[in-house]
Amino acid sequence: WVFAMRRYAPWLSRRTRGFSLQVVVRTDSEQVLPLLCQGVREVAELRELPEAGTTEEDLCAAVSDASLLLHCYTPITPRVIAAAPQLRGIVKYGVGIDAIALDACRACGIPVANVPFY
Repeated sequence: WVFAMRRYAPWLSRRTRGFSLQVVVRTDSEQVLPLLCQGVREVAELRELPEAGTTEEDLCAAVSDASLLLHCYTPITPRVIAAAPQLRGIVKYGVGIDAIALDACRACGIPVANVPFY
């Protein structure tokens, strides 16, 4: 998946069309994804949060300067989205996007995608 992201997703470089990818937040770090983490660390700072014990406040603090949010199960609420003024995209690794506040994303112009096979 990381190799496909590098090739087909131009936003995964440090500087692309004036957009700077500095911080990526990944929730549900219990999901072991070494290639994903390695690929992200090559281009940005990676902050990982576990599913268990991560509060909405923890997530709001982590995304405060994030460019990209990767998540699996942790709910992405309107409050989390509001706390992330630099957020340029949310990627759900897994099936469905029902744990993401889509109306808040739409209002902020934040694209949402999912990768069912990770």
